[in-house]
Amino acid sequence: MGGSSGSEYDSGSESGRSGRSDRSHKKEKKDKKDKKDKKDKKHDSGDEHEKKDKKDKKDKKDKDGKDDKDDKDKKHKDDKDKKDDDKHKTSSPIPGQIAHALSGTALGGLAQEFLKGGSGGHGLLREGGAPAAGLGPAPTIPSNPATGPETGASGQRIPCTTTDSFPAQAAGPAPPFVDSTGQPVYVGSALINGTNVQPCRITPSGCFIASDGTETSHTGRYDLLPLTDAMQWVPASGGAPPAGKRVVEGGIENGSSLYHACARVNSVMLPGKAGAAIGGAQIPAAGGAHFFSQDYFVLCWKE
Repeated sequence: MGGSSGSEYDSGSESGRSGRSDRSHKKEKKDKKDKKDKKDKKHDSGDEHEKKDKKDKKDKKDKDGKDDKDDKDKKHKDDKDKKDDDKHKTSSPIPGQIAHALSGTALGGLAQEFLKGGSGGHGLLREGGAPAAGLGPAPTIPSNPATGPETGASGQRIPCTTTDSFPAQAAGPAPPFVDSTGQPVYVGSALINGTNVQPCRITPSGCFIASDGTETSHTGRYDLLPLTDAMQWVPASGGAPPAGKRVVEGGIENGSSLYHACARVNSVMLPGKAGAAIGGAQIPAAGGAHFFSQDYFVLCWKE
């Protein structure tokens, strides 16, 4: 009996140890599984966080791209609106009073009201005139009876076109200038595109203006201005009217007044234009529009 009891005890002890070993093994497996689950959960959480960061960055980039596109669309719309406004301005018809002035001969189509409107580009390329040996004396205006104040601010003018013969008799007793070939040169204003009036150089063979940095031959309407004893050439600079003097109005371009000017190009005195928007004078000669910031004269009324 005693032997049997010992065997049962040993068997029970072994069974107890085996049970505890199984429980320990199961607990160890469970702990490992919990750790793995926790690690996997943490990894998944990290992946989710990383994905969320990437998504947020992508959303921000898309939003920034949309904002840039909106800005570009707005700028394009503003540019288009401005271009449409400019197009509307330049295509506006000539006001009735200007058309009336063009058809009249009392003021040669360049009455004071004509000089209050107009549009167009200046073409003010600074090409640089030929060096002049200082300002020198003012050009002499040939004796020609003053026409009086009733002629207006622009003087008494003779309407002409380049298809008609030159009105030599009406131009005055002598030309105010002579070019290097001995050809007489006169002062006047050319009508450009029906809205823009440019002071010009006139000869019996043609009418010439300074445009886009070059000397351009004008075709169509122009007004010849006979210089009179009521006028004088006054030194000027920088495109400003001579201080204390009343200029003879010569034209208008893009809302800016233009005056009759003259300067020496290759030692020959020739007429052209001056104005604040130009910053000096431009003289059309020898194929170029010669620019002078000083050493030029502007046509003014005697006081």
